[in-house]
Amino acid sequence: MAEQLRKHELLVSIILIIVVAAVTFLPLVNQLGYYHDDWHIIASQESGISLRQMFSTDRPGLGLVYTITHKILGEDPLYWNLFTFTVKVFGAIFLLFLLRLIWPQRKVETSLVVLLFVVYPGFLQEPSANTFSNQFIAYTAAIFSMLATVVVFKSKSWPIKLISLVLAVATCVFYLFIYEYMIGLEAVRLLLMGYLIFQNPSSNKKKQWGILLLSWLPYVIGAGVFLYWRIFVFSGSRQTTDIGTLIQTYQAQPLQGLLSLAVDTLKSFVNSVVVAWGLPLYNATISAQYSDLAISVILGLVGVGLLLGYVIWMERTAHGEGGNDELHADHWARDAMWLGALITLVTLVPVVLSGRDVEYDSGFDRYTLQSTIGIGLLVVGAIFAVPKTTWRNTMIAILLALSIITQYNNTTYYRDFWTIQKNLWWQTTWRVPGLKKGTVIMPLLPVNYRFGEDFEIWAPWNRIYRPQVGPIKIVSEVLNPDTAREVIVGDYQDRNFRFITYGKSFNLALIASMPTTDSCVHYIDGSQPQYSGNEDPLILVVGQYSQINQINLTGSAANPPADIFGSEPAHDWCYYYEKADLARQGQDWQQVVKLGDEATQLGLTPKDTSEWLPFLEGYFMAGDTDRAKEIAQSLSKDVSASDWICMPITNGTTSYTADFKSFMTHNVCR
Repeated sequence: MAEQLRKHELLVSIILIIVVAAVTFLPLVNQLGYYHDDWHIIASQESGISLRQMFSTDRPGLGLVYTITHKILGEDPLYWNLFTFTVKVFGAIFLLFLLRLIWPQRKVETSLVVLLFVVYPGFLQEPSANTFSNQFIAYTAAIFSMLATVVVFKSKSWPIKLISLVLAVATCVFYLFIYEYMIGLEAVRLLLMGYLIFQNPSSNKKKQWGILLLSWLPYVIGAGVFLYWRIFVFSGSRQTTDIGTLIQTYQAQPLQGLLSLAVDTLKSFVNSVVVAWGLPLYNATISAQYSDLAISVILGLVGVGLLLGYVIWMERTAHGEGGNDELHADHWARDAMWLGALITLVTLVPVVLSGRDVEYDSGFDRYTLQSTIGIGLLVVGAIFAVPKTTWRNTMIAILLALSIITQYNNTTYYRDFWTIQKNLWWQTTWRVPGLKKGTVIMPLLPVNYRFGEDFEIWAPWNRIYRPQVGPIKIVSEVLNPDTAREVIVGDYQDRNFRFITYGKSFNLALIASMPTTDSCVHYIDGSQPQYSGNEDPLILVVGQYSQINQINLTGSAANPPADIFGSEPAHDWCYYYEKADLARQGQDWQQVVKLGDEATQLGLTPKDTSEWLPFLEGYFMAGDTDRAKEIAQSLSKDVSASDWICMPITNGTTSYTADFKSFMTHNVCR
C-alpha cells in the first residue's frame, strides 16, 4: 500500500495542498461579501460606465479581465470567493510542478514551500475576493508562464518546446497587462533559468551566459513590448501606475531616490519575510472572540496533522528504500535560501519604485503577493538548513499553524464587516422609504469598519433604491474631519470617479451613525438630534447639520438584492427601532406606540440605551405618560446616554415641544 501511494506521491501532495487551503480559507466563505474596491462592479452597473472604461486610465488590461469574469460570475459574493480560491489553488499546483521540475528529488521540500505559499499570513486581502481575483489571475498566469519556461528547458521534444515557449511568452504579456507592478517576476524567470543553466560546473561559462541571454530573449521582447506601450503609448492618470511619471520623479532627485529605494526595499523585505509571521497574527487575534480563536486553533491543528502525516509518511517510505539521506544529501537548503532571498528582493523593487511598500496597518500587505514564491523558498530553505529532522518538522508545523490561525481570524474580521454592512443597508430600507433629489448620504460605521471612499456607499444605495442604469441619482461621502468641514460650510463639489460624474451639495447632507457593532443605524435629525453614549465626536460636530427632511416619507419600500445581501434578516429590536423612528419623523405617534408594544411583547430591548428615545417621545405624545416614565427611568440610569441625549435639550437646540422638553428635564436630564 505504501509503495502504491509512493508512486502517486505527486497526487498526494496536490491533495494535501488543496485540503490545507480549504481548511484555511473556506470555513467562512459563505459569510463574506463586498469590501472597498469590490463595489467597482456595482458602480459600473449602476452608472452604465463599463469596467473597461473605468480602468482605462490606469490598468486597461485589468478592466478587460474584470469585464469577462463579471459576466461569468455575476454579483453573488460567494461565487467570487470560490473563484478566487480556485485560481489561487491552480497557482499553487502550477508552482508545485515548477519546483518539481527544478528539483525533482526534493518532494518534501517543494511541497512544504507550496504549502507556505498557499497559507502565507502576510497577505490578508483574499476575503476581498472580487477585487483580488484580478491579482490572483495575474499571479497564476505568471507562475504558469515560468512553468512553461522550465518545460522549454527540460523537454527533449521540439514540438513541446515550441508550444511551451509560445504559452510562456503569451502569459508573460498577459499578466503584465493586468498588473504592471508584478514585472519583477521577469527577473525571477531570469534567476530560475540561470539556476538551471549554471548547475553544470564543468561547462564553459561564456557559453552558459550566451545560452541564458538567448533563452531570455523571447521574454525580454514580450516584456519590452509591454514596457514600450506603457511608457510611450499609454497615458495614465495615476502616478503610481504611470511609468513615465515615475521615471521623471526619480530623475529629479536621483541620489535621494536611490537611497529611499534601498531603505524601503529592505524594510519591505523584513516585513515580508520576518514580520509577516507575527504582527498579522497579533492584529488578527488581539480582539478576536474566544469562539473564533478556538476554531482557528482547531483548524491549525488539523493543518499540522495533515502536514506531519505527509512528512512522516515520506520519510518512512524513503527510509524503506534505503534511508532518508536522499532527502537532505546536497545543498538544496543553501540554494533555496539565496534564490528565495533574491526572488523576494527583485519582486519588491518595482513595488517600492512606484511609491508603495509592505505595511500591515494600511492595506499595503497586498504588495507581498508577488513575493510569496521567494518567501516560501527562503523560509523552508532556512528551516532545512537545520540538521535535525525533529526541529525542522516542529518549525514547519508551527509556521503552518500560525498561518492558518492568522488567516482564519483575519477572515472573521471580513465576516463581521460584511455583517455590519448588511445591517446598515437592511436597516436603512426599514427606516428610509426614499431620498429626495440631491441628498448626500453620509453614514459612519463603528471604528475599524469604516468606508474608505464614497462609491462604497452610493453604489449599494443606488443598487437598492434606484437600480436603473444611468446617471447616479443619490450621492454620498465618507465622514471624516475633512468632509465634516464641507458639511458645516455647506460646500458643493463636483466629482469624477473613473468617468462617473456627479455633484455633491453638502447643505443637503443626511448623517447616519452606527456607534458600535451592537447599535442600530441612527439617522440623525439635525433639529432634534439623538446621540448615543458611544457616539463618535464627528457625529456630535455635524449632527445638527443633518437634513432629516431629505428622507421621502412617501417613497416605496426597497429590498436589497438577495444575490448580494442575502435574504431579509429576522425582525429584531433594530427593525422596531427603525420603523418607530420613521413613524416618529412623520409624527405618527400611534404607530410608534404600536411598534413599542409589539417589541415589548417579544421581549426585545436595545443594547444601545439611546434607542429608547423614539419610543419615549411616542408614548409621551400619545398620552401614555406611565410607559414614558418607565422608559425615562431606563434612560436616566445610563448616564453616558442620557448626557448626550439631554445636551441638545438643555442648550435649547432642539425642536421638541415645550411639554416634552419639560418631561425630559424632570425625568431624564437631572
